[in-house]
Formats: sequence, structure tokens, C-alpha cells
Amino acid sequence: MFNKKGAEISLNTIIIAIIVIIVLVAVVFFFLYGFKGTTDKIKGIFFQGTAGTDRSLAIQFCNQYCDAAKEEQRTNSQKFIASDSAYCKKEFDILDPTTSVVKSGVHCNELISCTVSCA
Repeated sequence: MFNKKGAEISLNTIIIAIIVIIVLVAVVFFFLYGFKGTTDKIKGIFFQGTAGTDRSLAIQFCNQYCDAAKEEQRTNSQKFIASDSAYCKKEFDILDPTTSVVKSGVHCNELISCTVSCA
């Protein structure tokens, strides 16, 4: 008879392994490169269009961010870093209704005053 010293792997197992490797490579590639355009489009639709064009709406968001930062500072004063809060990080593209010019990169501390210091 035959002298079998190694383990046998069926052909089905090899085919399934190759398919799994191809799928994993495709998924990794999609996560690394494919989501960038998709997430930018989604952000543009939901966040840029509503939060960035109207000054009064941006001020409302900034007031909420300020309140959240103050609460976080009150409850976690040892771990709180103001510059990491949405109040300090969020940028808006404000539309000037009189000139129809969009001013980009406006931070909350330029729109409202808050006791949270972003410096």
C-alpha cells in the first residue's frame, strides 16, 4: 500500500481557502480605499449641508457643544482636555446671506463665548 506520512487536504478545502483569501483581500482593499469617497459624500449630505451654511444653526450647535464640554469638564475634570472637545474642534462653513460668500473653517469660539478655553 501507499506510505502516507503527511496529512491529506481535500480539494474542496483548498478551493474554499483560496476563495476566503480573495474575499478577505477584497474587504481589506474596500475598507482602506473604498469607504473614503462614500463617507465624504455622506458627510457632505448630512453634516456639511445643514451644520455649515446657516449661521444661526451653527450657533445652536456651538451652544450644545459648549454645554457638553462644560458638563464633561465638571464631571471629569482630571481627564478633560478642552482642545479635544467638539466645541474646539468643529469647523463650520458659514454662508453670509448678504454677499453669498462662504467663510470656511469657522470655529465655535468665533461664534459664541463659552467658559471652556480652547487654548
